[in-house]
Amino acid sequence: MHTLMQYCSEDLSPGLYQEFLERLDDDDPIVWARYGDGEFRAIFHMKGRNASGHQFFPDLGDRLRDILNKNPEYEVGLQRNAVRKFGDRILKEFPFVDWTSTEFLHDMSQREGLNDFFYTLINKNVILVGPDYLRDLLRIFPFEHIEVPLIDCWLDHDRILDETKAAIKAYYDQEEPVVVLFAAAMLTNVLIDELYMPDEPLSLIDVGAAFDPYAGKLTRGYHRRMVIRMPEWTS
Repeated sequence: MHTLMQYCSEDLSPGLYQEFLERLDDDDPIVWARYGDGEFRAIFHMKGRNASGHQFFPDLGDRLRDILNKNPEYEVGLQRNAVRKFGDRILKEFPFVDWTSTEFLHDMSQREGLNDFFYTLINKNVILVGPDYLRDLLRIFPFEHIEVPLIDCWLDHDRILDETKAAIKAYYDQEEPVVVLFAAAMLTNVLIDELYMPDEPLSLIDVGAAFDPYAGKLTRGYHRRMVIRMPEWTS
């Protein structure tokens, strides 16, 4: 097993998820970005697109590399598939990054659903930055929504960043904590880095494709093997 796999072992997921929920419940700011094989394909200037159809633009890859090169102060998650495909290169080029798991939200979604996460969010000021199809989920949860394109949302970076900043500021003007959830492909990592404000009551959380099956979209192979468990009060 590759040495980097220790940071994203499935055995860590229950404990990390519980800690995550407790921090969220206590309004302890969480800033957590996920780096998977798509992000590293962009960083390594590979051609093609990720699982959601987003292109690996060279300037996007350079921006992601710059973020990792400065070893961010916030939590940077590492995906198991990225370790399998690029573990040696990641270890060689980014030996100083203090990795954590990028898998616990998706692992726990498959194991038991995300009801505890949804319950914790329901009383928070939540902004969801993600594609239009997540509106099906927003009919249940009163999250503010900033829409991103289905593909190549990197090209709409400026508009998405400006709208997210404005939405955050509106809550800040009321002196209220904010949770921003991102489902914006590789753009998410850039937005989190740009919006990060240490010592502020602002959580920036990369949910990846974890919410997709709860919105009726099976966009990953593991979604088709899941039993979708929605909170009972949504039925």
